[in-house]
Order: sequence, then structure tokens, then C-alpha cells
Amino acid sequence: MCRSKVGHGVVFHIDRCTSCGGIWFDKNEWEILESRNLHDDVHFIFSTAWQHSIVKEEQGRSYEQRVETILGKEAFDRVKDFKSWANNHPRHHTIKAFLADLDV
Repeated sequence: MCRSKVGHGVVFHIDRCTSCGGIWFDKNEWEILESRNLHDDVHFIFSTAWQHSIVKEEQGRSYEQRVETILGKEAFDRVKDFKSWANNHPRHHTIKAFLADLDV
């Protein structure tokens, strides 16, 4: 039996038999997948790529939580807004280079 995280806001795992490939759903799991439009992707959930994306997603959330703890909510929100603005600016490379220049 192999248990795999679903991820993408879904907190449960799905079980698959490593011998026959059968998939087991506990009560309401299929309905939850349908409500999140993930039911068509069930076969991908067991893939290395899917599981890797979940790990990256969790690491990103963890990193943001650490930074928010260090900066405080108000400063963190301001930095996130600025980051979003900078990333969408046509000269985002220049902005990032300027911010990374430690001699300034």
C-alpha cells in the first residue's frame, strides 16, 4: 500500500495498492476531489512530479511564514506587495539588480 499526499489545499492522503494499482478512497474523499476539480488528476497524484510540486509548495509556505514572523505582518504585507509590483514591472531585472547591489 502506498499513501500519497493530494496537496493543492487538500489535507488527506490517497492510498494505492502497489501490486494491483487499485486506489482506495475514504468517506467523502472523492467528493472533495470533485469539488476541487482534482478528480480527473487522480492518476497524477502518485507521480514524482506531483509529489515534488507539493514539497515545493509546502517549502514556499514555510519560508513565507518564517519571513512574516521575522518582519511582522504589516511589513511582510508591504514587502509582498512590492515584490508583486517589481515582478510585473517591465524593468524587473533592473529593479532586482539594484536591490541586490550591496554597495548602494
